[in-house]
Amino acid sequence: MKKGVKAGLATFTIVVFGIVSGNQTVAASANDAGAKYDDKLVTIQSVLDPWWVVDYDIETSEISTDLSQKIDSQKWLMSYNEQEDAYSISSHYVPAVFDEDEPWRYPKYLIASSVKDAQGNEVINTEIEYPNERSFWRLVEDDVHKDKEVYYLESLYNGKVMDAPKLHLGKNHQLITFPKNGGDNQKWHIQVEKAVNQN
Repeated sequence: MKKGVKAGLATFTIVVFGIVSGNQTVAASANDAGAKYDDKLVTIQSVLDPWWVVDYDIETSEISTDLSQKIDSQKWLMSYNEQEDAYSISSHYVPAVFDEDEPWRYPKYLIASSVKDAQGNEVINTEIEYPNERSFWRLVEDDVHKDKEVYYLESLYNGKVMDAPKLHLGKNHQLITFPKNGGDNQKWHIQVEKAVNQN
């Protein structure tokens, strides 16, 4: 009986602490990109059509997709949070009333909001405040496509992923979060535009 208990405890220790043959193993990151995109200014391209990118509508503040124009409202700053093992993603667009020399002084973060569309899906929105659970996204790798990694952007808040609803791209179709189903409307390329020093 005592030997069985000891064996059970030993097995438990190996499983919990990852000790195999005297070597400690480290659990894989849930964020497949790790810190690869930390402090990078990027565009987020749809796998459906890479010419269409995630866009911040400066008039409505809605998040949708639009044809790439290489403008600030289509560029996003990725900031990796090691504790959350996830990214906060803030818009590079700066309203004219703010200081254009400090474009991340008043960042607007992508969030899985509490606002819902007509189908009851939580839409993706922005807010100006320090990153919180709603604004953290994990990059979950799916595949390699034309020499680029393909990711799902998974919300830490609800476990759902960024989704172009019903395969629709364009400003009339606000992005939502939706359970991951493998559709190309949920897959995105991260195109690095440049590195940014935030210090």
